[in-house]
Amino acid sequence: MGPERGGWTVRAALILLAGAIVGAGGSAKAPARSRAVLRTASDSAAIVMIEHVWLQTSDTAVLSRILAPDFVHVVPGGQFLTRAEHLAWVATHPHRPGVERRFAGLAVRLYGDVAIANGVVIVGDTAGRELGRSAFTDVFVWRGKRWRAVNAQEDVVRRPGTNERDGAAKPRRSTSPAVRT
Repeated sequence: MGPERGGWTVRAALILLAGAIVGAGGSAKAPARSRAVLRTASDSAAIVMIEHVWLQTSDTAVLSRILAPDFVHVVPGGQFLTRAEHLAWVATHPHRPGVERRFAGLAVRLYGDVAIANGVVIVGDTAGRELGRSAFTDVFVWRGKRWRAVNAQEDVVRRPGTNERDGAAKPRRSTSPAVRT
């Protein structure tokens, strides 16, 4: 086997491969890059912004744009709420005046078309007294050219320096029957 034959074999293989791609309805050019490959810090910032809106709103129209149709929310006590149940709960439990919500921590990780947000929400009064806190994980998926929440899970956290747990049927955000007061 001389170099000419080896060179011809490689060239023939490339020609056959190109023919197979074109014959299958494709082209010989590289495949388009998916959105998953193009994730950037702006996606992380978008999730942080969505989380802040979600935390502060009682508006079900706003929440409807955040929550995917197949959204599920796991709340303390082992209840699983559908999107419709979640929105109905929010509609009947708007934010109370004098109660503030803030993040004690919020971290976002990106995995292609999936984002996971973890954090702690503190609920307090305008005098600065802590009324409750919860830890949460939210899962977002890139769908229809935007981020949509597909899952949320939260747990009530013990008050700092005590063995006391906050009440189980209070929402952490305006959107859940778990930790709001």
